[in-house]
Amino acid sequence: MGKGEHGHFAGTQGADPHHNLTDNLPALKEAFKSTPEGYFGTKGSSTKVRRISSSDPVATAKKFFEIASAGGVKDEKVSSGNERVSVVMKDGSRITMRITSSSDGSPAVDIVVSKVSKGAIKDQKIHFTKGEQQ
Repeated sequence: MGKGEHGHFAGTQGADPHHNLTDNLPALKEAFKSTPEGYFGTKGSSTKVRRISSSDPVATAKKFFEIASAGGVKDEKVSSGNERVSVVMKDGSRITMRITSSSDGSPAVDIVVSKVSKGAIKDQKIHFTKGEQQ
């Protein structure tokens, strides 16, 4: 990854400084519904598995990932082209986007929160499904 490249889905270059995950929460919460406990979307098969419905799940997942991972650094060891992209934030939190999840085939974004950002947002796996916008 070249100098100035940050972990956006399309590998775009930008001047964003390296951010903590919590730096991106205001924009993320403005764009997507969240609970006071720090979860996004509605509860899925467990508390940590969430669902966000929209008319275009891939585009919605990409938008969520772009906002959540802004200012992060792409982890080339974990990323696999555009099918799977993983970004590490300044605080050590990791955001991973998969176009096709192994569980149900939907796009998914996994958030693993570092100790620094615990409390403001929870570890969660968000599946993006086709349906009425949430």
